[in-house]
Amino acid sequence: MTHIMQHLSTLNMKLLCEPSIRLRRYARYHPELEYFFNYPVGYWIGIPENGDINNIHVRAQHIVKHHGDHNPVIVIYSIPDRDFSGQHSAGGCKSESEYLKFIDIISREFAKGADPIIIVEPDALPSVWHKSHLLRQQRTQLIQNAIDILNTNISNPYIYLDIGNPQWILDTFDAGELLLEAGVNNTHGFSLNVSNFFDTENCINYGTQIAEMVNKNFVIDTSRNGVGHLHKDSWCNPPNRKLGAAPTFNTGHEYVDAFLWIKPPTESDGECNGGPKPGDIWPEYAIGLINVI
Repeated sequence: MTHIMQHLSTLNMKLLCEPSIRLRRYARYHPELEYFFNYPVGYWIGIPENGDINNIHVRAQHIVKHHGDHNPVIVIYSIPDRDFSGQHSAGGCKSESEYLKFIDIISREFAKGADPIIIVEPDALPSVWHKSHLLRQQRTQLIQNAIDILNTNISNPYIYLDIGNPQWILDTFDAGELLLEAGVNNTHGFSLNVSNFFDTENCINYGTQIAEMVNKNFVIDTSRNGVGHLHKDSWCNPPNRKLGAAPTFNTGHEYVDAFLWIKPPTESDGECNGGPKPGDIWPEYAIGLINVI
């Protein structure tokens, strides 16, 4: 199959290095956090964290206004019954109809800004890979519908459909099949290692096999993968991890569009290993990512 996907590095994409008000506030008392001011991160959006269906547009408007002519990295994380594997980030929309309404609302807002890079539903696909055929079919169809709405409402989105990490679906053929079922053909590609710790080389080797099958590029979350994973089940605030490669579109690999800090490395994975609730800034852990020996 001919590989024709255009790299983001050729498209004059610009990422915003501008810390949130929340991170600035924490940095007043933990000045080491200013280190993170120089790196762009993903902006996550979902229900209920960012409001209910009636005011979720406010979060989307804030992201667009904040980024100006820079391309936002947006992480859509609100599919019904999300994170039923880990449970630390349980929540999301209450029904499929509410979810599609959510996608419609936020995509109309994102259409008003610079072309967005959109990561679609971290872990949503691999978490149903080994479940019932019906559950898998329902989720892949729902994601297909969401992708259709994004492509309809936004003139030029760069959509990446998440497929987990190299140790979740070990057979890359199975991973590719699942991506195809969920509509990866109508996206720019797929994402790997979101909020996880698998080293970049591992992700490249795994992702390239999938990319050659589905003929799509991919992006890797390198926010905390500098020393790789502790073990495959240690995904929630594991100790002694390190920042990975800085965000860039110049990856040096044919199928890898970008290294991104999709998961803000200053934020906790959940209430495990001494961490606060998911998404809360955890200064001590973040500083440890810089200083790990």
